[in-house]
Amino acid sequence: MPFDEDRTMAQSHYFSHPRNFGKGSRSCRVCGAHQGLIRKYDLMVCRRCFREYATDLGFAKPSSSNSCE
Repeated sequence: MPFDEDRTMAQSHYFSHPRNFGKGSRSCRVCGAHQGLIRKYDLMVCRRCFREYATDLGFAKPSSSNSCE
């Protein structure tokens, strides 16, 4: 099937482009997602994985007693 060969050639050409800048260059360390990435403190973890692993990473929710009343 020549169509399938053309498509694989196009895909190999598309993914050969260097990804040095932009969202395509950065991905989540856990799941590989490109959207919702938390880059602060060089975490490179998406927001969904961050919620799952926040306590393991040393982050804690602020206590409600410190809130302004």
